[in-house]
Amino acid sequence: MHYAKYQKGAVGSILLHSDRGIDSPDTHEHSNESIDKTRTHLNYDLKDRGGLTAYEYYKKRIDDIASETKERTGKSIRKDAVTLCSWAVTAPKDLPEEKLQDFFKASYEWFAKRYGADNIVTAAVHMDESTPHMHLQFTPIIEKDGVRKLCAKDMETRKTLSTAHQKLQKHLEQALGYKVNILNGATEKGNRSVLELQNETLRQQIEERSEQYEKMTKTLSSKELREIDTTPKRLTGGFKGLSPQQAQELVNTSTALSKENKQLKKENKQLKEKNKELKSSKDTAVAELASVKQERQAIFSREKLEQLERERRQKERTEKAEKELKGLKNYMAQLQFPDGSTALEKFEDLKREQEKTERQSRRFRELER
Repeated sequence: MHYAKYQKGAVGSILLHSDRGIDSPDTHEHSNESIDKTRTHLNYDLKDRGGLTAYEYYKKRIDDIASETKERTGKSIRKDAVTLCSWAVTAPKDLPEEKLQDFFKASYEWFAKRYGADNIVTAAVHMDESTPHMHLQFTPIIEKDGVRKLCAKDMETRKTLSTAHQKLQKHLEQALGYKVNILNGATEKGNRSVLELQNETLRQQIEERSEQYEKMTKTLSSKELREIDTTPKRLTGGFKGLSPQQAQELVNTSTALSKENKQLKKENKQLKEKNKELKSSKDTAVAELASVKQERQAIFSREKLEQLERERRQKERTEKAEKELKGLKNYMAQLQFPDGSTALEKFEDLKREQEKTERQSRRFRELER
C-alpha cells in the first residue's frame, strides 16, 4: 500500500492503467509483463460515476473547482498543481479469494469517508496481475469555511500519512471481523516514495533474473557452451537428453535473460542517478532554507539593536532634560523679589493659576454643549 500524487499532465495515463478492461475493452499493449490478459475481464470498479468514465468524472471535478476558483479569486489553477492523488491497496497474500471483494469494498468505504465520496474518481480492482490490488484515486478538493479549493498538501500531510496504514487495518478488522495484515516492510516504517519502491522492485527483479540465469548456465558444461551452434539451420546435434529444438530454446532463453538482466541493471543505474539528483535538489533546498533563516535572524538582530539604540538615546535625552530642569529650578529658587518670594514660587503660582484657568475653560465649553 503506497500513496502518490500526480499533476494534470500525468492523469490520462494513470487513469488509463486503472481503467484496464473496466470502462472499455483493453486494447492497449502494456509494458507490465505480469498482466494476464485472460483475466482482465475480471477487473471491476467499486465507484459509481453515474455513467461517466473515470477521466470524464475527473475532468468534470477539476473543471468545476477551476471555475469556482477563477470566480472567487480571479486566478486560474496553477499548471503544476496536484489534481489527482492515488493509493494502491494490495490484498494480503493469505486472504482467501472468496473474501477479496469484501476486503476491497471495506477499504473503499474507509477511503470514501476519509476524503468524501464525491472526491473518489475510481476504485479499480485489478484481478489480472500476480496479486489482486485496488487503485483508489481521488481529487484533492477540500472545503474550509464554506469555500472549496484544490489542495493536496492539506488533504494528506506527512503526519496523517504516517498513521494511515494502521488506521485502515483497524477499520478492516472491525468491518470484516477477522485479522487482516496490510502492513509490510514498506508500510511499517511509514509511506515510502514511488522512486524508492521502484528501486526495490528493480533490485528484486535483478536478483531473480540473475538466479535464473545462473541456474540455466549451470545445466550446460563449458565445453557444450563452446560447441553449440546457435544458428537454427546448423543446429543438428544437441545436448544429452535434449533435442535440437529444446537446445535452441534453452540458448534463446538464456540469451534473453542475459539481455533482460542488463536492461534491468541499466534501469536501476538510471534510478540511482535520479535518486542522486533528487537528493542533491533536496540538499540545495535545505541549504537555501538555512540561509533564509540566517538572513531573517540577522535582520531581526539588526532591528533589535536599532530599537535598543533608539531607547538608549531617548533615555539620555530624558535624563539631560531632567537635569537641566533641576538646575533651572535651583537657579529660580535663588532669585528673590522685593516681597521676599522667589522666582520659583512665582513660577509655580503662575502655573497653578494657568491650570485653574484651563479647568474653568473646559467647564464652560461643556456647559455650552
